[in-house]
Amino acid sequence: MEVHYIMPKTGLLIIGVGAIFIVVLFIAIYLADYRGGYQGNAVADKETALKIGRALLEEHYPDDFSYPEKRIEAKEKGGIWRVYEFVDREPRVIDDVTYGTLSGEIYVEFRKRDGKVLRIGFDD
Repeated sequence: MEVHYIMPKTGLLIIGVGAIFIVVLFIAIYLADYRGGYQGNAVADKETALKIGRALLEEHYPDDFSYPEKRIEAKEKGGIWRVYEFVDREPRVIDDVTYGTLSGEIYVEFRKRDGKVLRIGFDD
């Protein structure tokens, strides 16, 4: 014997209202995260970018910051800060093998809007 359950109309109404409520709640959370948040720039000026960039570069390339007179530059283009320093490293000798000099630019790139680090590296 088959038993069929028929959901009353009030049950369907409750499910429908609940689904609409959940959709509206998710839309409200989305809008609060992306529209209602901080609208400015976390790294608004060159001085702040230099401080952040120097701290990150010193952490990742400590050998290149042994001299306090090092000049670091910062440029902003398209909402991205690039903080960089030209380095000229001495040849390294490991197990009587001399490796050539590594000259180039150490850099860090991060977003102006929120400070998120995009890249840290060495360009030769």
